[in-house]
This record gives sequence, structure tokens and C-alpha cells, in this order.
Amino acid sequence: VAGYSLALALWSEVKDMPEMHKCDAVFKGIRVGQLWNGIRSYGSWVKGFPERQAAFSELGFVWSVWDAAAERFLGEMERHVSERTQAGTWDGTPTLYPGWQNVR
Repeated sequence: VAGYSLALALWSEVKDMPEMHKCDAVFKGIRVGQLWNGIRSYGSWVKGFPERQAAFSELGFVWSVWDAAAERFLGEMERHVSERTQAGTWDGTPTLYPGWQNVR
């Protein structure tokens, strides 16, 4: 229980700090990145305890780093496309490759 309580307290401290979600993150001398990896990969302190999983979930614990990254990426793309189309400047052609404008 002590490990779970510490992990939950640490997550509540760093949940809004994306740099602390990485596998190599260290917070106040504690290797929190390895802690999160243990919880995600092995179910440390939460396996078999749905109430503990729920407590982490309520605090916004990132259960899948890949899903979180994909959500951030899609959100940024949607924002970017929305800004460009509202301004009326984007015709769907990637601006990185201007030669594509000639391809039909």
C-alpha cells in the first residue's frame, strides 16, 4: 500500500508536467519515469485492484503513451487545419512541398 500511495501522490504532483511522463523522468530525486512504466507495463500496485486503477484514471494517468501522443498529434493537426481553413489560405496542398501544387 505504501508504494501505491506514494505513486498516487507523485502522479498528482506531476500530472500536469508532460516532461515528467517520460521513462527517464526524475522528480525530486525519484525516478518517476520508471515508476509510471512499472504501473503501465506490469500493473505494479494496481493489478487486481480496480479501485486503484480508477483512482489513477480520475487523476488523468496516461495508461498508453502511444495513445496520448496520437491524441496530441491529431489535436494539433485539427487545430492547424482549422486555423488555415478559417483564414482561407489553405487549399489542402502541403506547404512544405510547393511543387505538389502542380500535381493534379
